[in-house]
Amino acid sequence: MHEGKINNRREYTLNEEFLKLLMTNQRQIYSYILRLIPNRVDADDVMQETVLVMWSKFYDFQRGSNFAAWGRSIARNNVLKLQNRKYDKRIKFSTQVVEMIEALEPQDDDIINRRAELLDRCLLKLSDKQRSVLDLRYREGLKVSAIAARFNTTSAAMYKYLKRLHQKLFDKVQNLLLEEDKR
Repeated sequence: MHEGKINNRREYTLNEEFLKLLMTNQRQIYSYILRLIPNRVDADDVMQETVLVMWSKFYDFQRGSNFAAWGRSIARNNVLKLQNRKYDKRIKFSTQVVEMIEALEPQDDDIINRRAELLDRCLLKLSDKQRSVLDLRYREGLKVSAIAARFNTTSAAMYKYLKRLHQKLFDKVQNLLLEEDKR
């Protein structure tokens, strides 16, 4: 009975240690995922899966090493699994591209969050058709050919439409950021 209390205390201490490390490093790991995943819904799913794997493998974590780096390596594997499972081969990142993105200096979390907020505002201003096309592509993960069929157009035309939408959103977010900087 005494040994059970010791094991429970050891487990509680590990739980506590994991939660402290996760709370300290969660934003950094999530920011990394956002650089690799095209939409927040999938990024949230990858983050959730990453935390579950980290939790299940926490006994293997080397105390005193870089928790965020360990989490990013697990996230990287989860991103690659998601891409293999869900995304069209044309937008799937190769391992080399992922490594190049990892080598980039991470943006400040506040900038990433601010851009996401501005993007959300811009999305609300789009027409119903524009939002519908983006939802089908990025929330539901449909291929461009399937979206084109729903809108009775060609895949090439839908690619051009998406490209114009992306550029429009990018320009709007950039303009809003410039306006904020001027204030």
